[in-house]
Amino acid sequence: MSKTYQIPKALTTMKSKLLIISQVFEPEIGSGANRITSIYHYISKVFEVEVLTNEPSYPNDFVYQKQDTKKNSNITRSRAYIKHSNNMIVRLFFYAEITISAVLLAVKRSRVDIVFLSTPPLFLGLAALFVKRKKLVIDIRDLWTESLRGIRRYNNPVILCVSVFFEKMLYKRADLIIINSEGFYEPLEQMGICKSKIKWIPNSIEAKEFMLKNAEPSDVCKVIYSGNVGLAQDMDMFLELAADYLGDSSVQFEIIGYGSNYQALRTEMTRRNLVNINILGVQTREETLEIVSKSDIAFVGLVEHPAFENVLPGKIVDYLGLGIPIIGQVSGYSKSIIDAANAGVTFTKDSFRQPAVARALHQLFRNVSYRQALAENAFTYANKHFSASKNYQRLADILLDTMEGK
Repeated sequence: MSKTYQIPKALTTMKSKLLIISQVFEPEIGSGANRITSIYHYISKVFEVEVLTNEPSYPNDFVYQKQDTKKNSNITRSRAYIKHSNNMIVRLFFYAEITISAVLLAVKRSRVDIVFLSTPPLFLGLAALFVKRKKLVIDIRDLWTESLRGIRRYNNPVILCVSVFFEKMLYKRADLIIINSEGFYEPLEQMGICKSKIKWIPNSIEAKEFMLKNAEPSDVCKVIYSGNVGLAQDMDMFLELAADYLGDSSVQFEIIGYGSNYQALRTEMTRRNLVNINILGVQTREETLEIVSKSDIAFVGLVEHPAFENVLPGKIVDYLGLGIPIIGQVSGYSKSIIDAANAGVTFTKDSFRQPAVARALHQLFRNVSYRQALAENAFTYANKHFSASKNYQRLADILLDTMEGK
């Protein structure tokens, strides 16, 4: 049972004003929107919160046609007319448009006590700087410039130099920095950011979302991938696994996917005739968690680049909370979390064909008792480290301390 947050008596009569600025917010899908929406609900217990965000549009507008995005008067949304695109020039114009829209909305706001800026995209920070405020708090979900280098699509030195300059300037002006990965401590310190103003609040799971099923003997072992198929995700090893078990009806694969590389993934599946992969398409978070919870194994893959050594994808947290053993083509911080939880098998492209990895994967696919042991490990670790009621309430305390200058 989650602990009820006790509102300090000093705040029961008048709450401080906090403005969230974020590109993504519910009902938009993805870990970024999940994170900032959950944070909003928790800190609204102790602050008077407004939100500046965009109309949901990822991966497309059609997904949200039946969603009522105007029911909450505390949420102000702007509409982006430039759509998501794989073209880097178009994407830069998209970021420019949402930044300008955010600035125009920000300058109209009355003075607030805290601006809570969720990044990326980094240049939404311009909007935060235009708001009259006492404190600036930046929630970093990805290190912007490092991510640009990692996806290898924005290699223009001018763009990277401007990004580095603005990133350092913005972080140094922040009164508090929140990170969702402990792997961000070192890069931020290398930018000259004092560690004392950096606080780790990981992506977390609501009490109602924690699930742990008992593994039962079955004729089929289902391996699932859920989430974005974009520039930072690597699905090559998922396809390799499917190809390895193509003639084996006891192992089946499933994808709940969307994103900039999603169509290319489907094209490659068709080219390789991977008929053992079932495609489900876009689902809500609730639907996704329900489907994943009924799977036996979950996959995560990141592009192998130093930029992604420090990240922790939200899907890893979700998989752990659902008690699903993980197959991870990951290294760095993501690998360390899966290994610390003793919740799965990790490898890189270079090590994928090594005998030890092959044996571990074979045991995972064939041994129900082994999967159950890993599932219980995952669930226990998530409950200890990724509980929303603990982490986001701790964030509320940190924000209150920041207001008081502690």
